[in-house]
Amino acid sequence: MAELHKALECLRPKEFSDVPTDNLKSFLPKILSNAELIANSVPPPPNGTAYESAQRTRTSSQPATNAADLTKSEVRRPPPAKDHETLQKSWGKPVKLAAKEAAMGMSVYKMAGHDRHGAWFARSSVHEGLGFSKWKRMMQREFPESLEVQGGPGEGNIRGIGGDRRLEDMTVDGIGNLQVYQLSAQFPGPTSPREFITLLITSESALSGASKIESTTPRHWMVVSIPVSHPEAPPRDGMVRGFYESIEMIREIPLKGNGDAETNPVEWIMVTRSDPGGGIPRFMVERNVPGSIVNDAVKFLDWACARDDVESDEALKVGQDATNDTPQQTHDAQPRYSMENSNGIGAGVGTSIADIPSSMRRRASQRAVEKADPAQEGYLDQLKDAVGSLGAYVADAVNPMPQLQRTSSSSSSSTASSVDSFASAEQFTSAPQGLPVDNSIPTPSTASEVSVPVDDDSHHARELNKIEAKKFQLRERLDADREKRNATVANESQKSQKEVEKAAERHAKEKKKQEEKYAKEIRKLEERREKETRKLLARQQKEADKSKLTTAQRERDEYKREKELTEEENRLLKEQVAELQRENTALVAKLGKSDVGRDILAAVRSEGGRTRASSRASGSSGKSGLARSGTAPVS
Repeated sequence: MAELHKALECLRPKEFSDVPTDNLKSFLPKILSNAELIANSVPPPPNGTAYESAQRTRTSSQPATNAADLTKSEVRRPPPAKDHETLQKSWGKPVKLAAKEAAMGMSVYKMAGHDRHGAWFARSSVHEGLGFSKWKRMMQREFPESLEVQGGPGEGNIRGIGGDRRLEDMTVDGIGNLQVYQLSAQFPGPTSPREFITLLITSESALSGASKIESTTPRHWMVVSIPVSHPEAPPRDGMVRGFYESIEMIREIPLKGNGDAETNPVEWIMVTRSDPGGGIPRFMVERNVPGSIVNDAVKFLDWACARDDVESDEALKVGQDATNDTPQQTHDAQPRYSMENSNGIGAGVGTSIADIPSSMRRRASQRAVEKADPAQEGYLDQLKDAVGSLGAYVADAVNPMPQLQRTSSSSSSSTASSVDSFASAEQFTSAPQGLPVDNSIPTPSTASEVSVPVDDDSHHARELNKIEAKKFQLRERLDADREKRNATVANESQKSQKEVEKAAERHAKEKKKQEEKYAKEIRKLEERREKETRKLLARQQKEADKSKLTTAQRERDEYKREKELTEEENRLLKEQVAELQRENTALVAKLGKSDVGRDILAAVRSEGGRTRASSRASGSSGKSGLARSGTAPVS
């Protein structure tokens, strides 16, 4: 267990100046080695089937579309190396979860920390229905997607933490990546927003021989998050600096005889500990952690399963095109990163969808339309030259990229979502004051003027008519959405000051209520602590008094036993003296009856008289000596 806590020390907060950026080849392997030991220390979910005899649990060959559609796999990987496996006892038994959370097949464990910084929590599960390759790509996409959304704290997040900036990005060939992100989150209730500065290490070569399955190292993806202080990210006004330490890993369990590797089960492990900072008591934080980490995992799985791999690859290509068009700037006060370069994991960092270059949006929109009707793919390229700019404008209603903003959990209402959804369309129809408008790009008003002559009933003409009809439908949808948006904006602008004041009053009341509730809980805790302290002192005093009484009773019993022994000795001595006196009297009587006896008695008495005279003389001599020395005898 000491070895596990020693490994966990690698996740403690660091100063970025202490990170040896000139020697990452030595620094990163040490972190990843500790992360492997920590991940292997997490017990697999209870029960299940041993790897040697396991078969796929999922009967359907179709991938899952959401978290609920995933299959809770019964397959369990072989145990890791013995020194890693023995550490699994440190986590104990799984924490009891609510029925809804337990149904997801995720086991949560809790382990007390040994450094007075709170308890550690772990989550483990095995799933089928989301292949390893797609799972890994989705983890790689999680940060970049939230990078594309700009707003308040935590805006654009997938699992609760959104990103603001990426401060560092370094790659070590054959080992992994090191990045630093400035993140933020908005917690519910009357609490200040939080910010986190995170050192993020990712690797697909983090496992060693201790994690091999038979003779093969399974495919895996490791993410290590370490709190860090960075000179370019000082504390921000109005935000509380928090810390979170975590290790997250997905690992394939390659089954024997399974033809499609993407149907293999995937093991998902996470270990974490967090401190949101501020005045939130630790017990309140830790009380909600088990349910929260399961719910956050479900959010990610819902998002990952719903995403189309083709759509994700297209977005990645669009990001690469945009990178070629727009030079990348590093360490800018307001950096804008392309999808290609924004390959962080676990929380978003980024800019608004409206800030994406127009060429990037047009390509994404065009690909979305092409994907909507595969039959048109072969003809659209042939028709571009004839139609001119027909392919240059497609409404963002079918663009997958604005969906990012519609999935945001912020409280900005449907109006903001609608406005953001058509950000690119607005850029076509309007420009900032003082800037020229590019009339070469068709807008919804000018696009209707673009027509293609259709003089025959050829196959190409029919395809043109289909495209024109689809374009008309898209334009109508755009107009309807714009009217709806304008109506919503008008309604919002008509809100009276009284309604605003009522909302502020409700917020103030709710804040006061939460503060009073918190103060009440604190008072209860203080009273409980005082009560327990009084009980402890009383118990200690009672035990001390009891100890003194026991000592006195023991001493009394010892004295009583000594007295009884002395009395018994005296009794025996008296009996012996009496017996000797009787024997002496009988002896004298017998000796006095014979002449020999009388002679013996006379000799004894004579000898006894001399002995007594000598004793008296010796006593007199002693008394005179004492008299001469001036010391009186003691009686």
